[in-house]
Amino acid sequence: VFVDQILFCIDPTLIVGMSFGVRVLHVVDVKSWDLQVPRVEVAPVLFLHAQGGGRLAVVGDSADAVLPGARPTKLRQHLKAVERSARRLRREVERILALRLPAPRPISEAYSAVNFALWPAVVERRIVPGQHHVRRFIIETGQHTHFIVDSARYAGCPGHRFADLAPKRRNALGFAVSAPSIEEMTVLTDDSPFHCADNAVRRVKAGNVTPDNRERCGPRSTAVFCEIAGFEHHLCCRTCAFELACAKAKCFAGAGRRCVSVPLTVGAKSRRGR
Repeated sequence: VFVDQILFCIDPTLIVGMSFGVRVLHVVDVKSWDLQVPRVEVAPVLFLHAQGGGRLAVVGDSADAVLPGARPTKLRQHLKAVERSARRLRREVERILALRLPAPRPISEAYSAVNFALWPAVVERRIVPGQHHVRRFIIETGQHTHFIVDSARYAGCPGHRFADLAPKRRNALGFAVSAPSIEEMTVLTDDSPFHCADNAVRRVKAGNVTPDNRERCGPRSTAVFCEIAGFEHHLCCRTCAFELACAKAKCFAGAGRRCVSVPLTVGAKSRRGR
């Protein structure tokens, strides 16, 4: 719902929590006869948590912002702009409700079978007839205002660069992703601190979630382990809003062993303290 519709949908006295999120638009642009390029646009969402476990997704009037994947400086500016829009949306919601919302709940708290039965973290909306080149997602990101988290702590990880991994035969692909690619489902390019080129991480992300391994995978929104696999395959796990939730799962160990320079819990603690 839009901000001005909130009071039609929920009693303010029943609100027990909130979290941030984004709506994601994944569009395939046709540039020429044989060239299709992915484009990702995002806009902030505020989730109001009601008694009984329900969620109300609230959107503002902010225009969707295009995710720049080839230039890290532009991407960081994008993340800050989306955060400002999300904070502004929260203030607008508080004015309508005439109350101060509690601190956002960490995304890791959402990862329980009970919560997921009511509202998975990632929900794909139905495809609109005639718009099969467009996919729409609603994503709950907890305390983060984007599904990407800017963590300079992992900027030096060798897993970002094809050139560092290829000599060790650890590269996920046989080439560096130098431009946004629909074939590789990514807008994040090689050598960016937000890009992952590691083969072990790629295999874990694409691992199928089955009835036999679901307990080891933990609650998942999709049929594969990576929560954002529907629109991005090469985001570095350390810069993903779902990092801590995924790391709780036993099946993440195969990917986690690659990032040995900085313990996972240290990075998580530093971000929570921001």
